[in-house]
Amino acid sequence: MNKLIYFKKIKNKNRKKFIFISISLILLIFFMYQLNFFTSVYPSGLKRFFRYIGLLFYFNSHHPDLPNQSLWIINFKYLWITLKTVTGGTITGLILAIITSYNAASNLKNKRAIAICIKFSIVFLRSFPVLIIILLFQSAFSSILAAWMIFFWSTWLWMHKYFIEIIESSDTKIYWQEIKIGRSKFLSFYKNIYLLNKSRYVTNSFLAYESNVRWSTILGSIGIIGIGFFIENNKNDFQYLGISLFYIFLVVFILEFLIYIYNKYLKDFVFKKTRNNEYYKTARYNRNKIILCVIIFLVAIIYNWSFVDIFSASVDWKILTNYLKTFFIFDFSDISENPIYYYDYVLIFMKTYVGLYFAFIFSIIYAFFMSEKVLKSYIAAIFKSLLIIIKTVPVLVWFILFNTFLNSVTSITIVLSIVAFRSLAKHFCTKINSYSESEISFYLTLGYNTWSIYCKKILPNAWRDVMGLILFEFENTFRNGISYGIFATIVLSKKLSEYQVQNTYDRIFPLILPAFLFFILLELTFFVIKYFNNKAKKHKINF
Repeated sequence: MNKLIYFKKIKNKNRKKFIFISISLILLIFFMYQLNFFTSVYPSGLKRFFRYIGLLFYFNSHHPDLPNQSLWIINFKYLWITLKTVTGGTITGLILAIITSYNAASNLKNKRAIAICIKFSIVFLRSFPVLIIILLFQSAFSSILAAWMIFFWSTWLWMHKYFIEIIESSDTKIYWQEIKIGRSKFLSFYKNIYLLNKSRYVTNSFLAYESNVRWSTILGSIGIIGIGFFIENNKNDFQYLGISLFYIFLVVFILEFLIYIYNKYLKDFVFKKTRNNEYYKTARYNRNKIILCVIIFLVAIIYNWSFVDIFSASVDWKILTNYLKTFFIFDFSDISENPIYYYDYVLIFMKTYVGLYFAFIFSIIYAFFMSEKVLKSYIAAIFKSLLIIIKTVPVLVWFILFNTFLNSVTSITIVLSIVAFRSLAKHFCTKINSYSESEISFYLTLGYNTWSIYCKKILPNAWRDVMGLILFEFENTFRNGISYGIFATIVLSKKLSEYQVQNTYDRIFPLILPAFLFFILLELTFFVIKYFNNKAKKHKINF
């Protein structure tokens, strides 16, 4: 009888899985048809596509419009501006994210009113498409301050979400016990929450910095100063972009190398406490201390230097005050006359679905080849290096390359897929590497090969986390679909820029209303999923 019940459950589970996959595939094909995926290829453009790729490796150091100037020096100057604004904005945003996530975490507070207010405020601010904030900063602030503020704003709101997830998924039993015996809340938080999750904090901080460096290549499309400004001005002359991409590759590679150095040498060293005084005299200790001091010193110099530029920047207070006064005076007249503007959100939704669908499939496969836990180290190194190269190429360059032989809608969908892929592949690889070598060796002795271990053990066990990650990535991809409209001929982005230039700020919110409500709906969905996941965990513990 028990066997019959067991097999019936398996059968029902497989039936549900089949129905889910079938519906998702039908939606995929339908959306691809609506986006003209099957009729969008222009074979004549393929020749130009390969020619553009070849031109990227020219590394032409002289531009006819810039006589007697080396593009290596010009690009380095733009890169230096990018590094200053990214470092200043990112670190300040991370500091504020730690503060707000600490105060908003419901499991760290007896009185939750303040936590609820902070959570509501963050959700409200996150619900605005980031393109709105970018356009505001670009109009009201001078170029360097605008870049600094954009990186600060995006880092704060996005890292707050990551950090609060870390805190609220942590066990707070010892945290509360130490508070009861007189330890301060902050010290107890540092010892029992932060130190136990230090790797996640540091890794997410590195990823935020890397993400902002890549974002800087997009911001040039709306005139924000930095390496992206040079790329925007030469987007049709690929022979001059190789140096820019080389510098970006160098920065991304250094960041990946620093993450490796941290995990390999500094992770335990930074927080290690021992009564063995001989340890502090060892060559290993001194080596790690020197590495850490050099990194902190260089970051501190760049961070402080970024404030020098900030203090000399200017703010157009007239635009800023006028924006804040009129933004919430909603004028629906333009939308009433042209409700078709809202159809762009339907297109963005379809592009997001299609892009994320393919990103999910390819990242699942690619992550397997990136992990040194299941494959040889040299194979993992090759695939990790290739991912760095994929990260290096700016979104604008990807779009132009694909737009040579595909229409703009198909091109931007592929770009959205690439951006989601490089993020998901990294996270899935982390899931594989979280398994110990002894666990993997155990399954190998049972007759599993590494691919079977990945598909039948690692992925099913991490499926809840994977689904949460997919939902979170859906939000990011949808946001990117709006933001990338600045160079992908989307009516929404054109209208937002138009309202900004004409100072008709009261028309902005009616235009973004569907996106605003959609992001709030996603936040509520995250909350419900999190609630049931926590309930399931408690049930398992009690059981």
